[in-house]
Amino acid sequence: MEDKKVTLTIQKANDGGVKRDVLLSRDFSNVPNPVPSFGITERRPEGTTVGYIKLHEFNSLTVQKMKEAILSLKGQGVNSFVIDVRGNGGGALQSALWTAKLFLGNNKIIMNSVTGNRMAPYRATKSNVLLGPNVPLVALIDKGSGVGHRNIC
Repeated sequence: MEDKKVTLTIQKANDGGVKRDVLLSRDFSNVPNPVPSFGITERRPEGTTVGYIKLHEFNSLTVQKMKEAILSLKGQGVNSFVIDVRGNGGGALQSALWTAKLFLGNNKIIMNSVTGNRMAPYRATKSNVLLGPNVPLVALIDKGSGVGHRNIC
């Protein structure tokens, strides 16, 4: 990628209104895959097939990568899931909320947003659910799990 420069002009009100230019380099980082691994961990004789998904962080790719992992595992007959968020330090709150919508049923409250004296619930919708309430789901957490996992646990 060619190096692109951007000039940012800064003017502080408490500095006499003097303008100064700062030259910055634009850098587009690659977003890491938040789901580095997934697969079948166990097939039990009574018919339970357990799928494992490692969720490393919540970023702009999380919902799509989680959908891909879940659909792939369901296509292989998985009917019980383990989501490993150990060491997941968090990330983008919006991504965590959208990920929670993959598991929570219609109209379930994921979190409440408080602005001033008004509380607004953030709800799941039925159209986003990939794993219904009757699908066994376990989340593995540890002290390295950030607050984002609380939206899906």
